[in-house]
Amino acid sequence: MIDRPRLEFDRKSVLSLLAFFWFPFLVYLLHVFLARVVHAYAACPRIDVPMHFLGGVAITTSFYGLFRFLQERKKISVLDRGVLLLLLFCLAVTAAVFWEFAEFLQDYYFDTNSQISKVNIMRDLFVGTMGSLSAIIVLRFRRGSARRSP
Repeated sequence: MIDRPRLEFDRKSVLSLLAFFWFPFLVYLLHVFLARVVHAYAACPRIDVPMHFLGGVAITTSFYGLFRFLQERKKISVLDRGVLLLLLFCLAVTAAVFWEFAEFLQDYYFDTNSQISKVNIMRDLFVGTMGSLSAIIVLRFRRGSARRSP
């Protein structure tokens, strides 16, 4: 039988885990501020592009920090670097898809206009994916250079 680490957390550990998601939360707050307070999306719809890119970066780096935290505390097994990076990418793309689902539901039920067209949706998904890939490239080289240093 394989001895697997147990995922038991106390209250402090759960709060520590949630702390890894401050960056996506900050991006979300910025989005709400730009959309609802200063109406920046109405004035400059292209601001949506860097926000989705930043969202991809935020999700990827947050999950990276979470996985490192769990691995260091032996709560999960250490993942192969390639597997970890692929997992980060898949999680970020999944988050982008669910974000678009949320925008659709908002448009449908609250008569907003977040999703202007199919092209807009595809661009949002593409840009979020590029943000995730950019973060993965930085993490790959940052982590690789950290291993070489004494």
